[in-house]
Amino acid sequence: MSTGVTVGDDVIAKFNGMKLRKQEAAIYLYISEKGDKGEKEEIKVDQVVTQAEVDQSSPEVYHNYLKSLLSNKEPRFVLWDFVYEDEGMRYNKLCLVRWVPEEAAVKKKMLYAGSKAAVTNALVGFAKEVQATSIDEISFDSLRALFK
Repeated sequence: MSTGVTVGDDVIAKFNGMKLRKQEAAIYLYISEKGDKGEKEEIKVDQVVTQAEVDQSSPEVYHNYLKSLLSNKEPRFVLWDFVYEDEGMRYNKLCLVRWVPEEAAVKKKMLYAGSKAAVTNALVGFAKEVQATSIDEISFDSLRALFK
């Protein structure tokens, strides 16, 4: 099911920068509403968390901070540089989190579900994709298990 929602050029540029420069820890995306001037719905950057903001944190603290920025009522796509340590090595893996909380309005849930293909087709290069409806589904241990 396609919704006709497109991914903004600024989102693609930010994601490509995230992959190459490694300056962003997370990019939170939202779907803009139709404008009065016939503007189409578009996926846009909502918020950016830089590596400098979270660099001194342990992976768990960093992860919890990024989770705390999610709303219980508003869906988001989140491009997340997931950091974890295993056997003394530190790993960074890009993942796409499709955050569609249970408390979100049904219309928004459907809009985000139908716009998934637009995001995955436009943004190439993340290691994993995660669908989450509750905060437990994106716990540190849950995400780390995906990458092991």
